[in-house]
Amino acid sequence: MVFNLTDGTASLLVSGLESQAKIKYVTRQKIFKRKLSEFPLCDTRPDRKLKLFGKLWRPPSPGTVPLDRSKQPWKLLHVEKAWSQGHCGAGVRVGIFDTGLVSTSGHPHFARTVVRERTDWTRTPDGLSAEDSMEILRQHDASGQSEEAVDGHGHGTFVAGVIAGTDVSLEAIFAGEETETLACPQPGIAPLAELYIFRVFTDTQVSYTSWFLDAFNYAITRKLHVINLSIGGPDFLDQPFVDKVWELSSNGILLVSAIGNDGPLFGTLNNPADQMDVLGVGGVDATGRIARFSSRGMTSWALPFGYGQVKPDVVTFSTGVISSGLDQKCRVLSGTSVASPVVTGIVALLISAATEHNLQVTANGTLLSDSTVPINPASIKQALIGAAVPLSNVQVFGTKSVRWPQTTDTSGIFEQGAGLVDFTESLRIMERMKPQATLIPSYLDLTQCPYMWPYCSQPLYATMQPVVVNVTVLNSLAVVGSIDEPPIYHPYMDRNGDLLRVRFTYSRRLWPWVGFLAIHLDVQPGATRSAQFSGVAEGFITLTVRSQMEFGGRTAESHLVLPIRANIVPTPDRSRRILFDQFHSLRYPSAYIPRDDLTRKNEPLDWLGDHIHTNYRDLYLHLRKSNYYVEVLTGPFTCFSATNYGSLLLVDPEEEFFPEEIEKLFADVTFYGLSLIVFAEWYNTTVIDSLRFFDTNTRRLWIPETGGANLPALNDLLRPFGVQLGDSVYAGDIKIGRRKVPFSSGTSLLKFPQQNISSLIGHGSVLRARLVDLGDQFIRQYRKSTAFANERLNKDNMDTDPDIKQNSPADWRLTPGADDPSPPILGIWTPLVVPSPGGRLAVFGDSDCLSSTHITTNCFWLADALLQFTTSRLGRIPRPLAEQMVQATATNLDSNARVPLRPENSSLYRISNVLRNDKKFFTMDGLLPSEAYQKLRDCPELNESIVIPATTNSSNVPVYGPQPLKLYPPLQKFTFKRGCSFHHKEGETSSKQYFPHFPSRPDLGFLWFDSFIVYTLIVLFILLLYKHVFHFRGLILWCLNATARSYARLRYRLRFYFFRLIAQEQDANPILRDLNLRNLHPLSASH
Repeated sequence: MVFNLTDGTASLLVSGLESQAKIKYVTRQKIFKRKLSEFPLCDTRPDRKLKLFGKLWRPPSPGTVPLDRSKQPWKLLHVEKAWSQGHCGAGVRVGIFDTGLVSTSGHPHFARTVVRERTDWTRTPDGLSAEDSMEILRQHDASGQSEEAVDGHGHGTFVAGVIAGTDVSLEAIFAGEETETLACPQPGIAPLAELYIFRVFTDTQVSYTSWFLDAFNYAITRKLHVINLSIGGPDFLDQPFVDKVWELSSNGILLVSAIGNDGPLFGTLNNPADQMDVLGVGGVDATGRIARFSSRGMTSWALPFGYGQVKPDVVTFSTGVISSGLDQKCRVLSGTSVASPVVTGIVALLISAATEHNLQVTANGTLLSDSTVPINPASIKQALIGAAVPLSNVQVFGTKSVRWPQTTDTSGIFEQGAGLVDFTESLRIMERMKPQATLIPSYLDLTQCPYMWPYCSQPLYATMQPVVVNVTVLNSLAVVGSIDEPPIYHPYMDRNGDLLRVRFTYSRRLWPWVGFLAIHLDVQPGATRSAQFSGVAEGFITLTVRSQMEFGGRTAESHLVLPIRANIVPTPDRSRRILFDQFHSLRYPSAYIPRDDLTRKNEPLDWLGDHIHTNYRDLYLHLRKSNYYVEVLTGPFTCFSATNYGSLLLVDPEEEFFPEEIEKLFADVTFYGLSLIVFAEWYNTTVIDSLRFFDTNTRRLWIPETGGANLPALNDLLRPFGVQLGDSVYAGDIKIGRRKVPFSSGTSLLKFPQQNISSLIGHGSVLRARLVDLGDQFIRQYRKSTAFANERLNKDNMDTDPDIKQNSPADWRLTPGADDPSPPILGIWTPLVVPSPGGRLAVFGDSDCLSSTHITTNCFWLADALLQFTTSRLGRIPRPLAEQMVQATATNLDSNARVPLRPENSSLYRISNVLRNDKKFFTMDGLLPSEAYQKLRDCPELNESIVIPATTNSSNVPVYGPQPLKLYPPLQKFTFKRGCSFHHKEGETSSKQYFPHFPSRPDLGFLWFDSFIVYTLIVLFILLLYKHVFHFRGLILWCLNATARSYARLRYRLRFYFFRLIAQEQDANPILRDLNLRNLHPLSASH
């Protein structure tokens, strides 16, 4: 239920509802922070004109090559082979959650498409209950056409055309016409699928969580098989939405969702495609290379404490796809929202083929529980993932090959998942697959680059932070499963497997259909051999998944084996080891964390995770090329030994710091030789307030919880060192010699040590640069807009909050002039005594230049300079930088800035991993009281795993590649009819469409034949028994056996005959169809 309440009554009602035992939680009505995933395909590179056969052309940018009109997805995936066998998606119920569907009465592309139902969830007629409203929305006029859920945007119509568009083109294909003449319309992947249209987006792409929840509930009642969601967004913490997706999956409905169009950045996965139970689909271009716009992994649910899972699951064609438009013509779109319906259509064909296979199995008299294939979300994902082809092995030309030369794709597992969808192989697997559990990925080869990036990018060594591989467990045995015994690690003793330490965290309960297995890898501690070893270590992991089968109640087991191989090197010198702090990073959707670059108004939220494998990926690659070893800290500063590392890299922290962390870090730097490098961000309470906005849809005021970084907390951390950052916000470019460093929205130094830190004798220097005061421009603009809003409130006598939009004009002045300030934005401190027990200190006022987010120029060379300063024996820095540094005297510090304070209205404590979440504490003299902090978090302690050594031999040689699925032996099939039948009107389906492998009425010939055999053998048995009972004993036994088998087959087929009659009556009667009798066991149906 959705309530619109005033602020005064909302908290009272919410607390009352939450106190009820039967209410799980109460959440605000939210605007749906997801978007339709279509993408304007364009190549932004400058023209490079080359001659080709007398014509000027520009070679394509990788990942942007569009499909040719004669080589559309259905053709490249060889779907017509399945059509020729009668696999056309008949009887499969497909839900399309989108902007609706064009009126099909006059649209030739949908004249024969089976549109079962249309529902519009974007409006509710006044004065009616939700149930009555939806009953009205489902009504059809006399012609059978719905007046509701009509698409005015075009996206939903395009998606429906990709899945199940039908026209003369399909019949022309079977007639053997050249596809060059069939550019429009393109046939749908599953032309006989039954479509259920759910309009959940308005024509202006507005939606609400409550609309989806209502539509999902209705989809469950309609017993859909698959739902296409060509949508996505970063809000994976929209708990009601996430819970409802799990409920859909548990009801046997597979969700196919676009992975997003925020590539080529990593960490840009969209929800719900990033959920384990959802099939997340990425995109490739016409040459089989990852589409530039396709979002990349990892999933960010586990951050900052763990590591994400592999997504997308699979990829398919997504550039230059042709489908239906609103104007009865065709249009061309690109994006992962195009790839998603392609896979949805394939899923419909797989379900259709598997259903027909199971019917054929029962017709052959085979016991259902022993040879039928599972049809559920997990089994479909297993078939698609198990058949997918890694892009490095793909040779495909979806365009003119002479014009578009193909190169080998080098994308990794977090870009392509299992690889390109192979429909032919998926169909073969789906028709023979046994119920089983599988792993994603199914093997771990940490030496296989680039596919296994980032795991292959850095070897293992002693004393390093554990590398976490988050494996997904798919279970097609049943919706609920369990891992009752801990996984076991089996080291190959003859392949150095004993040097690997393998530990586990895992979900003991698998639901719905899925779970996780987190594998923590490091080198066995303590042994001298471990610290000096260089080579490859191998072993394998075993675990067992158990589920109670749906039919019969028996417990089934699936035994899994995960091969593992990793490189190990001698422990590097501490000067080459960098520890990257992840624990103190916060991001959207846990809270409104604003962007780091204030001038980038189109990206209001910081949602990429700030991880070295997401938006700091390019920095990580640069450091690895410079022979640094980078490790990730996922716990407090109390959870690492400073003597192992040369530098701690603290970038853009939004979290608070435990008092114990502050004390330990100071000791690490001053006594244990650890160097500290800080890249800060902007912070100003007035600027933070200017970024608030009132959402008129949800009637909620959004206020940032902190700035680009949490400078009050960072100042608390740096106070023992004599460092303090200010609240002024500066922007511009810093020139150092011939180099230029972008400074997008950063802070300055109020204090910096000139000489000693504690008992260490040292020297401090700062770098000053002329920059624009961006914060002052924000504040001036904010005050002007606030004054206007207040004037409007007084004039209109309104009693609601003003609609304050985000304060980001496009005309910011970013080029400094002679009158602009020159604040200190970089400070470095080094001890003067060499060697010294202490480390070095470097603080820079901005971090956006390290991120891969929308920057044209990075500052990696500055990071190199600071690492050279902190790790070299004498603290050297490049000469151009040294020449511009000045002594850190009071006159060279920023006297105009103020000390940043924590905002009084901040709710950071609600999402903090450091502060207490139950109560808000106010600052005293700018400091939080000790009562405001949680108890210090314990460092992660993992139980040692069970280890059972193994050795390799000819029978157990490890295979480091996709592990094969368990399949039934091939089954002899009936003779299939060719093509897809269209003998129906919209909204009707005949039995021929659902059972294309069988006649329209059951043939009773096989019943009479079996009856004749049974009675003939009985008579023969009686005659032989009286005349030759002692001389023909073998013949008598053969007759007995044949009689028994024939009688059993006759009895079983009679049962299945009645089941088929029920199924055909169900097709003809919509009331029976809603009962979903096809999911019944044939034996139970006969009872």
